[in-house]
Amino acid sequence: MKRKAIILTVGALFLLVGAAYIYRYWYENEHFVQTENAYISGSLVQVGSPTGGRVLAIHAEIGQEVNQGDVLARVAAPVVSSMVGSNASLARYYDEAANLTSETTAPITGLVVAKPASVGDTLAAGQPVVTLVDPKALWVVANVEETKVGRVKPGQPVDVHVDMLGKTLPGKVEAVTPAAAALFSFLPAQNSTGNFTKVTQVVPVKISIDYRGYSLYPGTSVHAKIRVKE
Repeated sequence: MKRKAIILTVGALFLLVGAAYIYRYWYENEHFVQTENAYISGSLVQVGSPTGGRVLAIHAEIGQEVNQGDVLARVAAPVVSSMVGSNASLARYYDEAANLTSETTAPITGLVVAKPASVGDTLAAGQPVVTLVDPKALWVVANVEETKVGRVKPGQPVDVHVDMLGKTLPGKVEAVTPAAAALFSFLPAQNSTGNFTKVTQVVPVKISIDYRGYSLYPGTSVHAKIRVKE
């Protein structure tokens, strides 16, 4: 009798745990849309030289904070001069002393995240010297499966778990991109052979995030949990 009571008790516990799990699974899927395919994003500002020439100096390092108007680099413009001789020709050279240098200044206050150029490189006008990002103007891009994105609307609250912080911060859906992420890939998928395999597409969702008091890095991973139903 005692053994039977134990078996019944254990069975009832398993049923309760199973019911709680099923309810939790239903509740999470009914009230939330979640994705691990999400990351911190921001506007990358490519800062180029106003004139073409040879890079004489770069006054910025990766991770350095710069202010708007700071000189980031100096570039010597090419000088064309006539060379007199039996076979007259034109020679192109770079002369810092000729005062034909240009300064590249920061258009925004931000952090240096890349240096695509090095001292001694010869650049065309507008070619990037450094890349900046404004650390105070970051957001989250969450790639939501096409089968779920129809439930996502601007204004919905979001719990954003930031992996690098180990914390969950509040956010809000700002916009749903009216196109799949694959459309913006370098080589969009095309079916020209007739052998088509259906793959669930993802749609980028822009989410604002309240990260006051914290530092975030563009490109780092987050988990986005969007409340789609109260």
